[in-house]
Amino acid sequence: MVVAYNAPCHIDMVHFAEITKEEVQMAKVNDVRGNAPTIELGGKVYSIVYDLNSFAELEKRFGSINKALNSLQSGQMQDVRTILWAGIIHEEVIIDKVTGEPTGYNVSPYQVGSWVRLSMLNEISEKIAQAIKTDLPDVEDLVLPEESMGGSKAPNGVTLATVVLTEEEKAEQEKNG
Repeated sequence: MVVAYNAPCHIDMVHFAEITKEEVQMAKVNDVRGNAPTIELGGKVYSIVYDLNSFAELEKRFGSINKALNSLQSGQMQDVRTILWAGIIHEEVIIDKVTGEPTGYNVSPYQVGSWVRLSMLNEISEKIAQAIKTDLPDVEDLVLPEESMGGSKAPNGVTLATVVLTEEEKAEQEKNG
């Protein structure tokens, strides 16, 4: 069985309460112009970008992208810190010269947390939301399975995830009725 996530379309945070198609289009235009949100941390200006590597790190630390993004709603400081960290690691990655794979980062979630003051939290949450919205696909670009088992939907009706059976599982299900 494969769970097909339409991430990050399922984000349900205060800043994502009502994402319009126009906002997604504008975010995409801004991305093309290189206007990722920036923030000054530790004396350096970072672009906040959530690429596949960022989401992989969040998935590793939270167990799933859903849990990572939903954790922002809870307001847990360690979660906000980790999600912000994941948005800036693209600028701090240490690459192995032989394999080309990352071996670590020049910045840790703890270090990011030491640069953040509580007065910055509203700005940070807005910039995280803006950065994640930048990569949202257009609704027309989403390809969803016609039939799904146990799919989950956001309050606005957008499918968050669907369970797609493999051919073997479909055959087993047909066999067992």
